[in-house]
Order: sequence, then structure tokens, then C-alpha cells
Amino acid sequence: MLAELIQRATGRDFREVVRDRVLAPLGLKALALGSEPQDAGDVQEIVTSGEPPDPDELERTLRDPRASVRELMT
Repeated sequence: MLAELIQRATGRDFREVVRDRVLAPLGLKALALGSEPQDAGDVQEIVTSGEPPDPDELERTLRDPRASVRELMT
């Protein structure tokens, strides 16, 4: 659905928009979701900061009773 909205709003292929508006400014060549480590040389490791949220804070934030808070915190 997001791809369709991007294409309708910009008149461009959503992949071009993501590449131009998201990846290029971050200095990335591609989005490496599901890529093998050897193919993702320009992908930076995710680093967390601050204290992790407690289960109550996660539940308030997510507001999805189906989500398992314990799974999200591991």
C-alpha cells in the first residue's frame, strides 16, 4: 500500500523515490533487508541508546494486545 501511495503522490516508481529520498542521503546503495552478510557491506549495524522500555511502556506505545511484549524485548 505504501508503494502505491508513493507512486500516486510522486508519479515515480516507489523504488526510485526510496533510493533518492531515503537511501542516498544516508549514503546507502540499497536496502539490505534479508540480504546475506557478504552482500550487505554498506549496511550499518543498528545501535540502541538509552534505557530499554519497560513492559508497560511498550504496551502503551504499541497498543497492540496481540503483540508479545516479552518477544519484543528480546
